[in-house]
Amino acid sequence: MAQTYDYPFASLVGMNFLGGLIKNKGWMKRYMDDVGIPDKLQTKVIREFIEMMAAESLKIQQNRANFIVVDTRRTLLNKKDWLNEIHPDKKGFKAIAFMIYAKMQTLFPALKSG
Repeated sequence: MAQTYDYPFASLVGMNFLGGLIKNKGWMKRYMDDVGIPDKLQTKVIREFIEMMAAESLKIQQNRANFIVVDTRRTLLNKKDWLNEIHPDKKGFKAIAFMIYAKMQTLFPALKSG
């Protein structure tokens, strides 16, 4: 099972892993800055990338038995739904998890009783 992801917003907010042992300053914006993509276009560039990846995933689903894609685009609509540039916050992860679980319940009815 896979998901299409959602549309994050370009930012330099990264993550601190292992209590700050590993840090980064975001994933996409810094590279778009390096190649001169203007700030006002960066979120649009990310959105286009997500659209292309979703289209490919959905195409694979059509051609492969038992490859299920949950379309999670348009779930996290605001910057406040994101912890950083690519990770939803706790509420956002929960919203996506519920979508995936709902799809699993349609495929595996025994989950409905659990």
